[in-house]
Amino acid sequence: MASEKQKTDIDEQIDKNLKRVYEQTSKEALPDKFLDLIAKLKAGEEVPQNDE
Repeated sequence: MASEKQKTDIDEQIDKNLKRVYEQTSKEALPDKFLDLIAKLKAGEEVPQNDE
């Protein structure tokens, strides 16, 4: 069984990795499909529903 110190170290590693992945993902550009959708919504156009 892991000691409290080991659990704390593991929790810190998980936190650091999650923050790193979030930061990398947040810096990625939005796909064109989303940019088109946002533009349509801002313009007040009706957006077709996707029945997937």
